[in-house]
Amino acid sequence: MIVLKILEYSLLAYLLIFGLYIFIPALAGRLRRFPSLYSSEDRFRICVLIPAYKEDGVIYHTALEALNQTYTKNRYEVVVVADSLQPDTLERLRTLPIRVIEVSFDKSTKAKALNTAFSQICDPFDIAVILDADNVMEKDFLRKIAAEFEQGHVAVQGCRTAKNLNTSFAVLDAASERVNNHLFRRGFNAIGLSAPIIGSGMAFDYQLVREALASNKAIGGFDKILQLDILRRRKFIKYQPHAFVYDEKVDNADKFQNQRRRWVSSQFKYLRESFAVGFKQLFSGNLDYFNQSVMGNLMLPRILLLGLAGISFAAVAIFPQFSTAGFAIWTACFMLYVFAMLLGLGNFLVDSRFLRALATVPKVFFIMFLILFKLKNADSRFIHTPHNHTQIQH
Repeated sequence: MIVLKILEYSLLAYLLIFGLYIFIPALAGRLRRFPSLYSSEDRFRICVLIPAYKEDGVIYHTALEALNQTYTKNRYEVVVVADSLQPDTLERLRTLPIRVIEVSFDKSTKAKALNTAFSQICDPFDIAVILDADNVMEKDFLRKIAAEFEQGHVAVQGCRTAKNLNTSFAVLDAASERVNNHLFRRGFNAIGLSAPIIGSGMAFDYQLVREALASNKAIGGFDKILQLDILRRRKFIKYQPHAFVYDEKVDNADKFQNQRRRWVSSQFKYLRESFAVGFKQLFSGNLDYFNQSVMGNLMLPRILLLGLAGISFAAVAIFPQFSTAGFAIWTACFMLYVFAMLLGLGNFLVDSRFLRALATVPKVFFIMFLILFKLKNADSRFIHTPHNHTQIQH
């Protein structure tokens, strides 16, 4: 019985800590206003970098759309870092008024592609915007980003939102990103913490990101290393919820599993590597670094946390005699997660496609649970998620 009590209280403590960890910013994000700012001067020179690894299906359209910004045309340049693209794709790209930098590696990574591009670009840019090959910026994206730099920020994460909602998996992926944006970006900023970057739709002071990426050897999760380097320098990462970048959502179970396996593997890897440093930074007053390196990486994926809290709540409701903590405590724990998710989803809750997609949640939970046992070697090679959607679907 003592073993059962220890297990229950250990699980309860973990779930309560991270329940509060997501609920507090979820609530704060609803209470604080984030104004939509526009640059009126277009005084910054911006380099839009688009690494494209075997993305022949979408990269031409992405580059074409990137040229349609309202930002002054001669104040920004689009650079496609072409890794393993087909000759006809390269030929089409070269018909556009963009710069194409061809790269080739034995083992491709986004960090290698970006570092090669930086080494070949000699122009005096002020801001570097990094996109994925499937990303489409809204037409005012650069003006909204530039406005944040006019306010003195040097690292800004835009709001990535769904490009496609064609399957239940895509809808759930879009809902997940909506919650992540609200809890960990808008919510963290609302309580004074830096927002985590996502890997695309982000902008940095040009020299800052060039220096920060120079030593980045990450195979997967290059953005985790990048953000820790920026936070180590005590630079605040601002989230701009009104600067939209449309991002392709995974639309089937295989893509979902491959993508999440890569993400979870990199999360645990960087937890091991940065755990001690995170506490050292905390004791030196760098709460942002500790939050991202330790707390963010210690937290299981939200679907697993919600599932564990729900299963525990149901078990105590059915077998109350086996619980020492009691039904009320487990109810409160479960409701922390429920309310945090509701606050994060916002008006997504009234979307009929989302309500239909909820039937897929048990399958997603099961996939995520199995991923925990399939992490071996996931961070030793680049796992590519192919894209094929060019049009924004609402």
